[in-house]
Amino acid sequence: MTAELILASRKYVQYHQEKYGYEKPNTIFVQGYIEKLSETGIQSGSLDVLVSNCAMCLCPDKKPVLREAFRVLKEGGELYFSDIYSSKAVPEHLKQDPVLWGEGLSGALYWRDLISLVHEVGFSTPYLLTASHIIVHNSELQKKASGITHTSATYHLFKLPKNRKQSDAVVAYKGTVPDHPDLLKFDMYHCFETDIEVTVDAEMAAVLQHSRFCSDFSIQNSDKPAPSPKCAPQSCHLSNPFLLADNLKLHSKPSTKIGNIGEPVGKYDTTNWDILLSS
Repeated sequence: MTAELILASRKYVQYHQEKYGYEKPNTIFVQGYIEKLSETGIQSGSLDVLVSNCAMCLCPDKKPVLREAFRVLKEGGELYFSDIYSSKAVPEHLKQDPVLWGEGLSGALYWRDLISLVHEVGFSTPYLLTASHIIVHNSELQKKASGITHTSATYHLFKLPKNRKQSDAVVAYKGTVPDHPDLLKFDMYHCFETDIEVTVDAEMAAVLQHSRFCSDFSIQNSDKPAPSPKCAPQSCHLSNPFLLADNLKLHSKPSTKIGNIGEPVGKYDTTNWDILLSS
């Protein structure tokens, strides 16, 4: 994260404005830390969507990152992000290793801790979209990792109203999301066929009712109250990136590879949040 990168990005603001036909610039670039978005001038409750690509694993303390993301999102707002996750908690001595840290491995969050943290901050359950095993071919890296395995995974989670109705619901997808007229794949475990009614739990009902998907579904809430969403065994199971990566591996989905020390980590970069401002 450097001032030079920000200056280079700003050179293309007018290009994108003209390319997509906006009357005024639709993009801004700011520099700052994702743990301190307030210092960049981003106001509370001002954003619809936050997108991040492999940034959290490079932050020593994940909770402030999630707390700031929660703060700047509107009710119904969404955090859509990819990151690296570990099969168990990374011990402190590995977090001090500069090579493992640079590769994104020693800063990886234990996947179960992600679920606990997002609920503590106030977000919904993390909904898992993709996952793949990270294969470490370098023998020195393998030895340093001390038997801890890693996956890359993409989740989205939502900032829901505190006083929302807690009840299951019958929902039907209207087929109105662009490029998805027949089927909307919400995550790896929720697929909605157009005009087919299905019953969803209270949290999913709230997500569909209050998020950017609200106009794409008809929703009939049940009169029967449901318990507040917690990290139940089922939700933990559905958020497990290692389980999904195992299942996808059976269908020959390629894994992410990390090569020699000093090489880039492939598709991962160390960019800050890409912030999509509300219209």
